[in-house]
Amino acid sequence: MAELGSAKSSLPASIASASGVFKAASRLASNKVKVINVTLEDLIDIESIKQLKARYFRLMDTKQWDSWAEVFTDDFYGIYTGDHPDIEFHGRNDMVSKNRSMLGEHPTVHHGVMPEIILDGSTLNGATLNEATTASGIWAMMDYVDIPAATFKAFGHYHDKYRKEAGVWRIAETRLTRLRVDVVSG
Repeated sequence: MAELGSAKSSLPASIASASGVFKAASRLASNKVKVINVTLEDLIDIESIKQLKARYFRLMDTKQWDSWAEVFTDDFYGIYTGDHPDIEFHGRNDMVSKNRSMLGEHPTVHHGVMPEIILDGSTLNGATLNEATTASGIWAMMDYVDIPAATFKAFGHYHDKYRKEAGVWRIAETRLTRLRVDVVSG
């Protein structure tokens, strides 16, 4: 990723050359604080995944289907559930062709916020043993879809799995659960 490389090199020298491990605190549901080790590479991977999901939303809403296909792995799996029949996708091509057919050029707006991203690389005593090549994420979502069958606003969560292939993060799996669907017309 050229953009990422140039962004990394524009960091202040004290940060860009840091090889140490950052400490981060995370409050658990039990109200205890857990300290985790985070490397600069981890932060770059997390930011790359955030940008990947932003491209997912933008390219879908702007109907750039060929470019949208590039955010998925070839063996992608997806399922959308909610107050509608489940919709399953088996593979990148299936995901793109079904969405192109369902959404066409009709207006849509998708927002994903408050990401919770977990990298699956392994560490020992604060040292990274291997680079993360898989990750998972949960995103709160809202979408507005205006198709001939109905116009609706929906709210829920994306539960994603990501995989790094040849240095590029892609979406390997997504499970969209719409918790609330408000039909505007149709």
